[in-house]
Amino acid sequence: MSNWTRKYTEKTSFNSDLFASAVLADAAIGWRLIGDGVHKPVGDVYWRSSVKRQPADTVIVTLYGAGIPSSAQISALDAIMAAHGPVPILQGSRYREIDKRTEQLIRAGFTYRVDGNDETFSGSDAAQRSLTAAYAGRDLVAYPLKWLTADDSVSLSIADATELATFYTVALGAMLAHRASGSTLKEAVRAAGTEDAINLIVDSR
Repeated sequence: MSNWTRKYTEKTSFNSDLFASAVLADAAIGWRLIGDGVHKPVGDVYWRSSVKRQPADTVIVTLYGAGIPSSAQISALDAIMAAHGPVPILQGSRYREIDKRTEQLIRAGFTYRVDGNDETFSGSDAAQRSLTAAYAGRDLVAYPLKWLTADDSVSLSIADATELATFYTVALGAMLAHRASGSTLKEAVRAAGTEDAINLIVDSR
């Protein structure tokens, strides 16, 4: 029995539990999780993994078993370690937050002028489906077509297919604008190379 140890320097937000359960089980380095902390590489040689945090933000990974991992396996382990580090994990979390906010803004609806006033129309999934269906069949719709605001307090009377197309274009434009603003924020998060830089990016939409 022998052991192989590798040290990685990470921020304190590094999730060592995630690393222990997921990283060393990754097929990219040839190990398959077969039990609690036990991994089996190609050839029936068993390894047991150990992940410990040391002072100065150092994570020590030790593999106990027979032989030493190949250079290709070590390179793959390094890559997987980086992918499970604090920056990618934080980036993934921020992507999800931005996507959630984008969907909230879309569902909140869009404004359209009705009798000189800006009225809000629903952008819910059901409303989007209804408007898309109406637009697709705009040449078959019976006009005038009534369309209620999000709170059902005002009714828009759509006179013809041209006005329906205008209404649809405004709704689509609002949705695409929200998605574009979300994409811009995600690009900024993607470009940020440190946790501090990511945390400075604020979704103020």
